[in-house]
Amino acid sequence: PALEKLTGYSISELIGKKVPYPYWTEEATKRMIQHTAQALLDSVQKLELPMKTKRGKLFWVEVTTKTIMKNDKLSCYLSIWIDITKRKKADDALLEEKDFSEATVNSLPGVFYLVDTKGNFVKWNKNLETETEYSSKELSKMNALTLFSKKDRALIQQKIATVFSDGKDSVEVNAVSRSGRVVPYYLTGARVIFNGKTYLAGVGIEISERKRLEEEMRECEENLKSFLDNAPDAMLIHNIEGTIVDLNSKAEELFGIKSKDYIGKNILDIGLVGEKRLPIIIDGLKEIKKGKANKPFEIEFTNKNGSRGIVEVTGFPITRNGVTQVCDIIRDVTDLKKQKIAPAKKKKK
Repeated sequence: PALEKLTGYSISELIGKKVPYPYWTEEATKRMIQHTAQALLDSVQKLELPMKTKRGKLFWVEVTTKTIMKNDKLSCYLSIWIDITKRKKADDALLEEKDFSEATVNSLPGVFYLVDTKGNFVKWNKNLETETEYSSKELSKMNALTLFSKKDRALIQQKIATVFSDGKDSVEVNAVSRSGRVVPYYLTGARVIFNGKTYLAGVGIEISERKRLEEEMRECEENLKSFLDNAPDAMLIHNIEGTIVDLNSKAEELFGIKSKDYIGKNILDIGLVGEKRLPIIIDGLKEIKKGKANKPFEIEFTNKNGSRGIVEVTGFPITRNGVTQVCDIIRDVTDLKKQKIAPAKKKKK
């Protein structure tokens, strides 16, 4: 009755049938022929086979076959079936989930890693093998600390400990490949629990390009600082709204001020230029906002010591860290103006 229920065939439809039986699939037929031959050598054989019902529906069985001998001759086969269809579906679903997880991990743009509490690799993606130049077999026997120089291992060990104690952490550090290639990475880590065990899961993004750009910006800043410090004229840098971000020692000397007291203040509010002259500066800021350099203009000022003078100002836009700012070259022309005025007065007399 169990066979009838499982296959959909009645006993009358099966009695007298020879192999291949109607419920055998093509795969089952091939494997049962091999299985039968092996059963003559071993009294008990076990295997899993796909079968089909009378209506063509697929099901799986675990078949255990025992040879029955009589007078040293094969009398018959005794087969016991266990329906394992549900288990096979669960196995297939698990396999699909595993394949999906593998595909997801391998599609990540950086490296992925899963390490245990001792720092040993448990799982990783293909990118980790490519970037580190270690094979899957080698990584399976490696500790994560191996991928870093000796001077950085204490830091990495500390970060791993923080992940397991606090739940997450991150770090920027150089990784070292098998061939000795040094590559900067931004590494993240999060504590995860899988099958009752605690692991560190994380991703690493190569930041070589970012580091290169940072180094270029640092060099640009150093060059600008050197230029400001050694310029023969006063120089002042502010944003397009007029807020001061830097000035050199010549500007401090000319206006009688200290940079620390004026950085962050607006050039319209520091009191060096009279209110009647402010529209000139405002017009200059408007031109800078349009991306245009200012034409040189002269303006009177009063420094913090009360002395008056005249300066020639030339402003032009610069870009620092992706932000547009204004660099003003301020030339003191007070003495030059006095020299021009003196002959004119003498001539008038």
